[in-house]
Amino acid sequence: MVNFSIKTLLGQLSMLTTIAALVPQIYKVYKTRSAGDISLGMCFLFSLSAVFWVGYGFLIPSTELVLTNFVMLIFNLVLFYLRIKYGPKSD
Repeated sequence: MVNFSIKTLLGQLSMLTTIAALVPQIYKVYKTRSAGDISLGMCFLFSLSAVFWVGYGFLIPSTELVLTNFVMLIFNLVLFYLRIKYGPKSD
């Protein structure tokens, strides 16, 4: 018998959508080689937030929280790198 609950389903859907959220933006910046409209502050704060969530996930402990936010941290760092590489040089 499958152990299914709404709580588990919502948790898994939130993990997937959180991880998928930055994929279209990363893809667009990579394909167009243009990142001038991406805010460095947003990239920094999202990365910092992911670090805090990973730390919190270790403390409570929650493997799902750690993994989701570790992947988000990687995606944010990729976007941050692309923003620096393809963004305006005046920042």
